[in-house]
Order: sequence, then C-alpha cells, then structure tokens
Amino acid sequence: MIGAIMARRAIGKQFTAFNNHDLATFMENLSDDCTFVYPGNITPSGTYQGKPAIEGWFQRMFERFPTIEFTVRDICLRNAFDFVGNNVIAVHWDLHVISREGVEARNIGVTIITVRCKKAVHLRDMLFDQDGNWRRCWGAA
Repeated sequence: MIGAIMARRAIGKQFTAFNNHDLATFMENLSDDCTFVYPGNITPSGTYQGKPAIEGWFQRMFERFPTIEFTVRDICLRNAFDFVGNNVIAVHWDLHVISREGVEARNIGVTIITVRCKKAVHLRDMLFDQDGNWRRCWGAA
C-alpha cells in the first residue's frame, strides 16, 4: 500500500508540473530512453523516442497552449504493493486548453505509464476526442 501512495504522490507532482509549464520537473522522472506515443493523425501524433525528443514534444505543446489545465480523475496501479518502482500506472484525466490563437478545447483521456526503477520508460496517451475542435486547437484543418 505504501508503494501505491508513493506512486499517486509522484503522479500528482507530474501533473502539477505540467499544469505549471514546469518542463524540468516533469522530465525528472523519465528514463533517458523513454518512449512517448501520442495518438491521432495530426502534426504532434507519433512515437517519440528518448528524453530529448519527448522534451521537444512537450516544449512545443507548452508553446502551443499557454493555458493547460489537467484534472486527474483516477489513478490505477497494476501492483499497489510495489516498493521497487516497477509498475504500470493508468491515469484518467480531464484536460482544458487554450491555444495561443485563443481556441479553447476540452478532452478526456488516459495516460498509461510503464515504470522501471522509479523512472517512466513508456508513456502512451489515449484521447476521447481527436477530431473537430481538438484538431483546430492543434492548428490542424
């Protein structure tokens, strides 16, 4: 149970850093060879390998969206009793963003995080809405 409390605290810290555009804090818990997968068929979609590529992706997101507000709804862990820092964590969230052009959008999603030795080695986002206003917010037609 202590492992679950520690994991939930770390996830809360990550999403708070993200909401504050604190990229350095957000990146602290990613392994150097981490992989990030963003869904869809718009410019930011794809697989990003390695910390520099992932950091670049999130920097572009911060530039694109001066307002980012994640609200974490649920955190689920594969192993609530993990003390080593090896786990799979699902984070269910709501998201409100405003683009630099003033386009506002909301989305709901889940991020699946695979953790090894207390560092994220794989991140995969799954989004409820990938069309309409979400596409416009990212600058896609």
